[in-house]
Amino acid sequence: MGLGKRRNELQKQSDSDTREVLKYYSETFLDKNMYVCVALVDVFYALWSIEIANSYMKWTVPVFIIIMMRYSYDIEGHSDGDPVEVLAQDRLLLLLSAAYAIGITVLLYCF
Repeated sequence: MGLGKRRNELQKQSDSDTREVLKYYSETFLDKNMYVCVALVDVFYALWSIEIANSYMKWTVPVFIIIMMRYSYDIEGHSDGDPVEVLAQDRLLLLLSAAYAIGITVLLYCF
């Protein structure tokens, strides 16, 4: 999330209104690292969901990947990268996240 926010700050910066740290980043560096982090989060979530005692948790992996892909899609758009604003402005992402949270709660506490 932080890399996506820095990426969009870098794209929208002006010469007079820039943060000092942004001069050390390039857009391609931030893109590459953001996608590496997304891939790692997906892999480690899948490993965790398979390892947990509840055998139904593995079925949450596709929903989790879709949420991550949708968030990445929003970051690539005209967002400023703020995770709260991205979630609030995308109804599909909000709906998927709510369904995921409800599903996780049901799977962890009812099965």
